Amino acid sequence: ASRSKTTQPNKSSSSSRYSITLCHRGSTILPNASDFNRNSALKRLTEAGVTVMTDTSVTSVTAGDGQKAVHISDASSSASLPADLVVWTLGTQPSPGILNSILPRDLKNRIVTGPYCRVADTTNVFGIGDTCRASQTPLPANAQVAMQQASVAAWNLYATLQNQSSKDINDQTQLELLPFKYTDLGEMMTLGSEDATMTSLGGLVQLNGGVASLARRLVYAIRQPTNSQRALALLDGGVGKLLAAKQKK
Repeated sequence: ASRSKTTQPNKSSSSSRYSITLCHRGSTILPNASDFNRNSALKRLTEAGVTVMTDTSVTSVTAGDGQKAVHISDASSSASLPADLVVWTLGTQPSPGILNSILPRDLKNRIVTGPYCRVADTTNVFGIGDTCRASQTPLPANAQVAMQQASVAAWNLYATLQNQSSKDINDQTQLELLPFKYTDLGEMMTLGSEDATMTSLGGLVQLNGGVASLARRLVYAIRQPTNSQRALALLDGGVGKLLAAKQKK
């Protein structure tokens, strides 16, 4: 087992009023992110005064006499961190509707689908998103995958209904179902109200800071289904800046 690694915060930016420690049991934060985005996030955390501890497990959290304590351990030692506030992030699990269904699921309780986004052992049930497993190689659990799957699943559902109608009237015309193929368009990650990091085109495009934040907002605005939602996505950052400026006055 590896020893824990601690990334110390930038002392010039840390506040004397509080300290923040992030404990992660993995060897690195954001293991599924690109190297550029991961490094940008780690740099931003240290600049914000956050101590990052990896290869570190939280064994228990206790409270007494108004003081909480987080008990941690790594491969060679253990320690206790006093805390006023503890935020514990856990993994996700499928909704009860999926768990209570008779649809085929894998060991992680994801609905098993095939190349056409069609649920295994069915002819007219389709599934998309991170509640489904479309292939043996896991796809990223993000909106990008679900949005690409949506158009394919919509067409295949339409084609299935049309083909069934054609059979009912003895029409030999059959629409072909489309196989789903994921295209990785890149990765965007917010690091604050005016900070972000992003990679695209296989790493040819790498941005962070305010430029990445603006680019991220533009991409989200373009992807919105209605003009009002596009405007809201674009203006949201501007509204936040106006409110922050007003509070400083």
